[in-house]
Amino acid sequence: MLGIMIKDCYESFFIKKNLIGMIISSLCLIAILILMKSIYSMILIVVAFPMIGISILQYSMEQDEISKYDKILLTFPITKEQIVQAKFISTILFTLFVQLCLSLPIVCLFTGVYHVTSVQNSFFIWMLGFILSFIMNSLTSIGFFWLGSKKGTVVYMIFVITFSFAYIILHFAFTVDYLLSLPMYVIIIIGSILAIILNIISYLICVSIYKRKHS
Repeated sequence: MLGIMIKDCYESFFIKKNLIGMIISSLCLIAILILMKSIYSMILIVVAFPMIGISILQYSMEQDEISKYDKILLTFPITKEQIVQAKFISTILFTLFVQLCLSLPIVCLFTGVYHVTSVQNSFFIWMLGFILSFIMNSLTSIGFFWLGSKKGTVVYMIFVITFSFAYIILHFAFTVDYLLSLPMYVIIIIGSILAIILNIISYLICVSIYKRKHS
């Protein structure tokens, strides 16, 4: 399983086209941080980060399809469940990295340096992004395992567009002050439980799909 995870990480971060894409995304993020210093910018960035975590699965599956690596992988002394587990663990670890090493420092920057909102509100916004990351992973993982890299990317883009529209609607329908006045800890608890349940269901569905495809 560790070998699969290392391979997935290499394919995601060290293949030239993927590396260039990440560099461009990083430059755009830096530009936003320098030019836009409002709470709306912070929310936009934190809401955008949940879209990143699943990329390690998309990149690795794309390379697996190109090299027909799945056929080789099935000859290894590991079960199909362990193969899916390795993919899920890689995605979870990358999502944690994004949220802890990228999203959290940015939230601290907007709070401690730009002073756009309180620490409590910043924590609430960050936790929502954290929870959304795992909800997004659970939903889009099914799309990638079921449809493959190319068609799965279409499903991924549909979710991205849906989340974008939801953000725009919330932005115009409610003020930030109203959203932050909601019972945040109740929302965090319910959202966390929902994310855990969805990821368990997603894993079981992905194992079933993988077994059916490679039976």
